[in-house]
Amino acid sequence: MLYNSSVALGGGVISAYLMQELECDFTVSEVLKQKINLGLRDNSNATYVITDRFEDEFSFSRNVVNDVARKVLDKLAEKIDKELSKCTLKIPSDVEVYFTGGGICYMRGAVEYVSSRLNSYPLTVMPKIPHYNKPSESSKISLLSIALKYKNNKIFFNV
Repeated sequence: MLYNSSVALGGGVISAYLMQELECDFTVSEVLKQKINLGLRDNSNATYVITDRFEDEFSFSRNVVNDVARKVLDKLAEKIDKELSKCTLKIPSDVEVYFTGGGICYMRGAVEYVSSRLNSYPLTVMPKIPHYNKPSESSKISLLSIALKYKNNKIFFNV
């Protein structure tokens, strides 16, 4: 390992941008985010149709929604590039970038989009534990793994 860094920009930020740009509730933007498919070709008439928890139906332009998601993913790629530039060692061109969490990993085409911006292929980290083998569980399981490693260290568990 040459360098380790973390970028805290995920699916919640995409939901917030969608909420702001489309002037909808955060819960609507969360459901909408899960419908995003960046692999689809642009089509001016295509829409994402979602139903919220109150059974209200909303329709949003697919091009507008995908553009908002791409804008946030561009910011993510810029932040990753900035973090990688902080490394004082020469980083190989085939560096591995890992994604955790469900917000971005569950958006179809998001990892591939970021990959095209980084000239590397980001890998999605998932625990190898039955029923927890999802990107959204990776951060929790990693934290638990660290806690178990230091379980005898009383300083680690003092609050």
